[in-house]
Amino acid sequence: MHADSNPDYHTRMNDSSQILYPARVMMKVIMSAKETEEENQRRINDSIEPLGYQPSSFSSRLSRKGRWMSISFFAEVDSNSDLQHLYETLSQVPGAQVIL
Repeated sequence: MHADSNPDYHTRMNDSSQILYPARVMMKVIMSAKETEEENQRRINDSIEPLGYQPSSFSSRLSRKGRWMSISFFAEVDSNSDLQHLYETLSQVPGAQVIL
């Protein structure tokens, strides 16, 4: 979910201060399946690699009706603010609908 549409998001992100940093986190981006898996991964890479994040272990899955694609990957973050910045950057990826 985008941070604006989920009132509990910021509360949960504040709980992430209990995480030991640096941390390897799994991010999941729900995207439109109008584009190929490769194109959606390229969009994610193009958005976050310039910020210093190196996504790894991509995996994807189509929804039952084939309208949505769930793309998961791992990234290293050094702090709670890095995690928030990664989330905010992913929410701006073209075609991204939900960020988990």
